[in-house]
Parts: sequence; structure tokens; C-alpha cells
Amino acid sequence: MWSMKFKADMVMKGLSEAFLPEFESKLPEKEAGPFDDEDEQKKAIKMNQKAMMQLTLAFSNVSLLNKINCEQRRNKANWPTGKAHKVMSVLFQEYEPEDMMAEMEMELALQKLKLGPKKDPNSLNDEMASIECRYSIEMTNGKKKAQVMRLGGVTYASVIATTQMIWREKGKELQVTNLLNEMHMQWRLAGGKSKDEKALDDDEELIVPSVATAKKGGEKKKYENPNKDKICNHCKKKGHVEASCWEKHPDKIPEKVKAARNKAKAQKGATAASVIEEEILLGVVESQM
Repeated sequence: MWSMKFKADMVMKGLSEAFLPEFESKLPEKEAGPFDDEDEQKKAIKMNQKAMMQLTLAFSNVSLLNKINCEQRRNKANWPTGKAHKVMSVLFQEYEPEDMMAEMEMELALQKLKLGPKKDPNSLNDEMASIECRYSIEMTNGKKKAQVMRLGGVTYASVIATTQMIWREKGKELQVTNLLNEMHMQWRLAGGKSKDEKALDDDEELIVPSVATAKKGGEKKKYENPNKDKICNHCKKKGHVEASCWEKHPDKIPEKVKAARNKAKAQKGATAASVIEEEILLGVVESQM
């Protein structure tokens, strides 16, 4: 995969030729000269230097960077910059898989593929393509169909059998993409959803509870006195306990209660205010909160 992307990038930058073995014929024996065709060889030297810089920027670990270092030291006297096509050749020898081992490893990778009830059958096509790319081996249509049938199992047995029969009657070879499309239709009918649809459902599930929570939070909760049935041991009044008695502890009287008392005194006089129950005053305060 990395080689495909790297080659595409080098083509875009006009440097792809520098990574080919044939590029050696355009380079002089020594980087510093003498030159047989000065203009063309200097142009080739400059392209090689840019290609080496691109490799240096592309490599992200010490192991890969060491390949550039080894190439530069191998012929330091004549080519201190190193040759890009030789570095690339070393990379291909190391990372291109050997045929027999690659086939074995590819079979193991195919055996790890799964197709559960929540998985879109069409995703198998991308997964098999990824395995092909990883091991540089192209699978036949028949091999891909065999994998799909194996993974489909009992769940998709009827649609697989029906699709095969239809294409056999047409006198055409059933392509794996056609088979996966039919399986995809059954998956959708059974309630399967794509990633985009699941994302929309998740968003709706998040929005609805948040709206309900906002509505619930907007309602003002009515105050309930937890001591409404208790009698104070100090003042003998109902609705509070001695520890919170305002008569015994005047410092605990809230400012709003004091303000309500003063207002009552102004309106009804000191005598009327003295007979107002503490519980009524608390009710007045809570209604204003």
C-alpha cells in the first residue's frame, strides 16, 4: 500500500524516473563529474538528489532511514548523496513478499474474515481487496465467491442459492460483486443499517433525551419541609427542630425572613407580627424564591 501511494506522489512531482533501475544509465560515474553530457547528467543528478530527499522525508523510523545511510556510505567517494533507485530496490526486496509464503499468509488472513448479523456483506469486497493488496496476489472471482459462500453460511444460504440459479439460467458467470449486492439487500430487509444511518440514529437518540432533560430541568420543584411534622423542644412550635430554631438561634434566620418580618410589622403593627407563625413566614419566603 505504501509503495502505491509513494509512486503516485513521485509521479505527481515528476521524480518517478529516478526510482527505476534504468535511471542508472543517465547518471555519470561520479556525482561530481566528469560528465559526458553535462546538461543531461547534471539534470539527472538533481533529480536523484530530490528523490533521495523525498525518501528521507517519507521514512518515519530509524530502520528505514538507515537504508539511506547505508546507501550513502556504500559509495561515499563517488556518490555521497546515494542513488534513489538502489534504496528503492532494497525496499522492494525486503517488503515484497515471497510467493509461497505470501499465499500461505493470505489464506490465514482470509480465514480471519467474519460476517456477523450486524455487518454489511458488501464490506467483504473491500476487505478482500485489502488482503490482495497486502500480499500482492490477485484472487480469482471463483476464489472470492468461495470465501463469500463460506462466510454467508446458513444466514445467507437461500439468497446465495437463488442468485446462483438465476445467473446459471442466464448463461453468465456470477460475479462476486453481484452476489454481495443480493446479500446486502437481504441484510437491509432484515434491519441492517449502514454506518451513516447508524450515526443519524445515534444523533437522534442523543437529541431526544437532551430535550426531555431540558424540559424537566425547566420545571420549578415545589419545596417540602422535611421537619413539617416535628415539634421544637425549645419553642414548642411545629415545623422545625431545636437545632434550627430561629428563636434560640437568631443568627440562623435568613435575610429574606427578616425582610418579611419587617414588612409585616410595617403593615399590621408590632402586635400582629408577633403572632405570625414561623412556618407561615417560611412559606412566604419559599414562594418568593
